[in-house]
Amino acid sequence: MLLAEWANQATLEQELQLPVSVVASADAAIQAKGQIGFIDLFTLPLFDAAADAMPGKALSEVSHAHDAYAEIYQIACNLAYRFAVLR
Repeated sequence: MLLAEWANQATLEQELQLPVSVVASADAAIQAKGQIGFIDLFTLPLFDAAADAMPGKALSEVSHAHDAYAEIYQIACNLAYRFAVLR
């Protein structure tokens, strides 16, 4: 969902002839790294604070998403490395 928002923001900024302030890329490693950064910087601290007030399942869902994107990022980096080595 975040990637779609970034793509929409980039399109709007281009239409308004503004400098594009987000990275909207089709590269899986860049997408995953962006998701990890967003989760680390904004989502986990917010959900951590909310979990103190409302214990439950929400924080585990965010943690699961973070782990999934970290795995995608690692796979994409490994594939990029192998591709570069084979060239």
